[in-house]
Amino acid sequence: MLGENTHFKIKVINLIAIVAVIYIYNLNLSLWETTETLKFQETRADMAEKQLTELESSLDNLVKQYGDKSAAQEISASVPQSKWKDGVYQGEGAGFAGNILVEVTIENGVIANIEVLDYGNDDEAYVNMAVGVIDAMLETQSSEVDAVSGATFSSNGIKAAVAAALQEAEGE
Repeated sequence: MLGENTHFKIKVINLIAIVAVIYIYNLNLSLWETTETLKFQETRADMAEKQLTELESSLDNLVKQYGDKSAAQEISASVPQSKWKDGVYQGEGAGFAGNILVEVTIENGVIANIEVLDYGNDDEAYVNMAVGVIDAMLETQSSEVDAVSGATFSSNGIKAAVAAALQEAEGE
């Protein structure tokens, strides 16, 4: 009644319909995955923006508190001579995702500068927050300062690295 090979044609049309449904399902799945990835990336971007704002605020507070480097130099000058020998020393400490390498400069027996040379696989945003401990260490002339809240592991890595460099400065 429907013509030759009607049964075969219906099977082909059904097969094409099934393939179309599977294709549309896969497109919808891909779209959903892309949407979820974008939401996740947007959340990470928001977190990074918040951390940057906090870091800028901390930096502004430090600038207000100390003005310029002359305040740090005055503090260094008022600290009595220490057991550290002048020179440039490196130390390493464990951060969140690897070792942190610092360089400590000792001038006139006091810590004149601390620089982070490498932070391994630690997240840069956390390291940028953690470097706040450097000002505290320069002020107190000690690696025994409080960690930066929100970047504790990276802060402790920097502190441990500075302590190792200071030990080297004692031993030579």
